[in-house]
Amino acid sequence: AIFALAPAVFVGCDKNKAPFGGRNDPVIQENFPRISVEDKPLYKYLAFSSPNVQSGPEQPMSVLVPVRLMQDDEIHVQYRFEFFDRNGRPVGNTMAWRYLRMPPRTPVNMEGAAVDTNAADWKLIVRSSRSDL
Repeated sequence: AIFALAPAVFVGCDKNKAPFGGRNDPVIQENFPRISVEDKPLYKYLAFSSPNVQSGPEQPMSVLVPVRLMQDDEIHVQYRFEFFDRNGRPVGNTMAWRYLRMPPRTPVNMEGAAVDTNAADWKLIVRSSRSDL
């Protein structure tokens, strides 16, 4: 009688199952914003102006993005740029987070530069450097 129950016990322990496959992202990469804010509370307080992008055959890409805080209290943020080649592959190492003090209602610049001339595109990521927003 004990042996009759043994197959039923092992049926639930099938070790031959395949792992879960990755899901397709419904948002294609081309639709991701070039400038993204990681913190939803911070998003409503920042206003970005048109970026100034400079590059050339012998000059690595550099980007300057003017941004203004739309509130009356100073805050501190972190930002970093990511650079990509013509095929969308990252160029160089990921830039370290930079800290920026943002005075109320005053434009400041977020700046970054690629490490070599292969950069053809960029993204800017901004996040709060404090949890009090």
